[in-house]
Amino acid sequence: MYQATVPCLHTDCPHGRKRETCEFLEDSYNNASKCPSSRSPHQVRTGSITWQRNCGVPADVVSRRVNSSVRVIEEHYDKPDEVEEMEKRRRQYIDRLDIDGREADES
Repeated sequence: MYQATVPCLHTDCPHGRKRETCEFLEDSYNNASKCPSSRSPHQVRTGSITWQRNCGVPADVVSRRVNSSVRVIEEHYDKPDEVEEMEKRRRQYIDRLDIDGREADES
């Protein structure tokens, strides 16, 4: 994961180094993790879990996909801000309401 996330392999170095002489790319297997811009597997896992939950994937589905318990996902990974929390509460009902507040299937 460290090798895949070293930015110098994909774009200009954010640290002003040249790809040909960058110490983090010399022996990238051993040095990629030392690059300040590379990301650990845990950060990628956390980002994936958070992204899936923000997209509305239920915690039990995510837990099976990432081999974790629902409790761990909700306790450690699913940390919505106030707006995300509001969206989560209303998302399940928003399609039922039309513009004047009546249930859509009654109109």
